[in-house]
Amino acid sequence: MMRFFLWAILGLVIIVPTPASARMVERFQLENGLHAVLINDTTIPAVAHGMLYHVGSMDDPQGQSGLSHFLEHLMFKETEYLKEGEYSALLSYQGADDNAFTSKDLTFYYQMVTKDRLPLIMALEATRMRGLVLSEDVVAREREVVVEERLMRVGNNPFGLLQEQMNAALFVNHPYGRPVIGWQHEIEGYDQAQVQAHYDHFYRPDNATLIVVGDLTKDELYALAQQHYGWIAKPDAPLTRTAWHEPATLARIDLSMASERVNQREWQRRYRTQNMHEIPPLQAAAVAVLAQILGDDESGLLMQELVVKRGIASEASAWADLLTRGPAQLLMAVTPKENASIEAINRAVDGLILSLDDAEKLAPLLAPAKQALRAELLYSQDGLRAQAFALARIIGAGQDASLLEQWPEMLAKVTLEDVQQAVQNVLHTESYVTGVIHP
Repeated sequence: MMRFFLWAILGLVIIVPTPASARMVERFQLENGLHAVLINDTTIPAVAHGMLYHVGSMDDPQGQSGLSHFLEHLMFKETEYLKEGEYSALLSYQGADDNAFTSKDLTFYYQMVTKDRLPLIMALEATRMRGLVLSEDVVAREREVVVEERLMRVGNNPFGLLQEQMNAALFVNHPYGRPVIGWQHEIEGYDQAQVQAHYDHFYRPDNATLIVVGDLTKDELYALAQQHYGWIAKPDAPLTRTAWHEPATLARIDLSMASERVNQREWQRRYRTQNMHEIPPLQAAAVAVLAQILGDDESGLLMQELVVKRGIASEASAWADLLTRGPAQLLMAVTPKENASIEAINRAVDGLILSLDDAEKLAPLLAPAKQALRAELLYSQDGLRAQAFALARIIGAGQDASLLEQWPEMLAKVTLEDVQQAVQNVLHTESYVTGVIHP
């Protein structure tokens, strides 16, 4: 039985093998451009199947924010072969567990099934790739559903509103400044023609990656993929994308919000930095180690300085979001105590950042941080879906699936000098936004 550990970092879950195990990520491509990635895992006689489309909220047309997320909803409706409701009913009858999510960079549809049901799952998924039916009536009804979803997730969630405002301030030009779900007034303006154009442009085999994890060989998967997806023709029109660039930030930004729904203040800070396309993996690993040094649950510098030593906060954390097609982020969050001022929080955090320039202070923290990251490799035997999610986020960010094996090695190679350079590149800049929400 192949043994895997589960690593949670950067807001996502990554599966990596134990040193004694050997896991192979296999790949192939069909003539129509569809890429396929397979991890053979015989832990259980089941398969995690996913179809990744390389389209996320950053690809939404100007004035149509949230369109990729909206299209995700519509993919569960009607196709040329299935009436509305039949897709979900068929999957439920077969005992499949299915869902989907849209992020800044990608849209991923996934199912967990027994191996013998995989051909049916692939046949159903193929009907959605180029056979979706988008009537004006369906679009209008689902538009109201998404408006309600936005009100529930963001409109009635003051912390969600704070995050939206901080992202909008952090990204002046890049579409990461728009919410994945979209601005409400733009959601309300969707029409059938807009959704159809988005679907026709991005939902095509040469803009998709088939991800399968489970009790399956490469030859078996190739035969099934050729049978169920090979017939779908690649559109003649080339796939085009807008190239986005974020200008340099010249001023620090401070945001303040108040809400009747908030009983306790929250302080947040977001630093914009380079993603893994722009810097080598080792530099990215150094940023991850830096985030661990700052934000480890118990021994992190933020906890030790603000909670234990100064007693001005009840909670403090930090983490990094590096797997992105656009700019990456390092994020901090602090819950101040009632008797602590926001000015005291700002001074403490700024002072802590300056102290990281002291190599003697930073050096003893390096090994424990790297060890803590290794300690977060939690044992898991039933990790098929988690592995599929990890592949989706890695590949959806434009990285090769081999990052699954390379990332632990990169962490091990991080030196004190690498972390000090990360401090300079990420924290000693003007590319950040500080936000506070008050009762």
